[in-house]
Amino acid sequence: KAPDVRYRWLATRPMRRLALLLALNAAYSAVELAVGLLTGRVGLVSDAFHLTFGCGLLSFSLFAMAASRTKPDSTYTYGCSACSFA
Repeated sequence: KAPDVRYRWLATRPMRRLALLLALNAAYSAVELAVGLLTGRVGLVSDAFHLTFGCGLLSFSLFAMAASRTKPDSTYTYGCSACSFA
């Protein structure tokens, strides 16, 4: 039986907060990149790329939080099975 993954990504309050911060970070990074490109400021562009890498790390954290909510079974006794997200 396949696990129910519909609400796993936003299942808890910390996960919702992390998703909100991820969205805000992505939006701020996009605005900073646009302003940096329009004004020709290398510092803004480089900081926008730095924030983009931070978004990748935050999304990995969200994935880890969602994966840790997987219940143990006979195959994955520790509970965290990446293949249950397919």
